Amino acid sequence: MTIFIAILVLCIILLFTAYVWEVINDAHGDVDKTKDVFIRIGIMLITAVPSWAFADRNYMASFYLALCIHFLLFDYTINIVLWKNIIIEKPEAKNWFAYLGEKGKTDNWAPWRNMNPWKRLGVRVAFIVSAVALYIWLPKF
Repeated sequence: MTIFIAILVLCIILLFTAYVWEVINDAHGDVDKTKDVFIRIGIMLITAVPSWAFADRNYMASFYLALCIHFLLFDYTINIVLWKNIIIEKPEAKNWFAYLGEKGKTDNWAPWRNMNPWKRLGVRVAFIVSAVALYIWLPKF
């Protein structure tokens, strides 16, 4: 049982790989957004395999959890990193919780852009909670 828990924890840590890669890759600005999306999705697809193969988790639930980890954490993290690296110099960007980028499709989608930052966080939390629930309870296939 202890070995299984250790494997499960390692598999979950692996699901953070795409998020960590994207933060490192974009730390000095986003060079090729389209290429980044393909690489990020590829990393998520690959890192979902160990959860399926070794931790007896559903493959799609593992992939979805990796997506939701990125959705929950990336925008906040990259805003802090870009502010500290003086890539974003707008004073409003110092508020990492509320600031939205100018290039991203999601950031410029009117319903998302006009949403209160606390509601956006609520949406992100709802997604991660659903992902964790599916990761835990969805049967392997």
